Amino acid sequence: MVVLPYFQKYFSASGSLHLAIGAFKPVVVSRISKFEEAWKEISNEIIFDFNDSSKLAKILVRLMVDNNFRDSIIKSVRSYALKTSWDGVARVHAQLYKFL
Repeated sequence: MVVLPYFQKYFSASGSLHLAIGAFKPVVVSRISKFEEAWKEISNEIIFDFNDSSKLAKILVRLMVDNNFRDSIIKSVRSYALKTSWDGVARVHAQLYKFL
């Protein structure tokens, strides 16, 4: 799993997020706007406030011991990765040109 406990609102960390997603790893992210796509597209159960270490610990333990939860997160990560892959984006882009 990949944990991104960032608290900066204006610096980019989304590259790390996309590397983790591309590797189909479960991700846990802090609640900042840079990671909004993670909780909207993957699950709102993987987010925590950067100053709430108790919530972070609960999510991490749950990912380690709850196979169903971990598998559902990995499934969502995989689905989102495939949907946003360069191949997927190129296919959608090509489809648009077919209708022009």
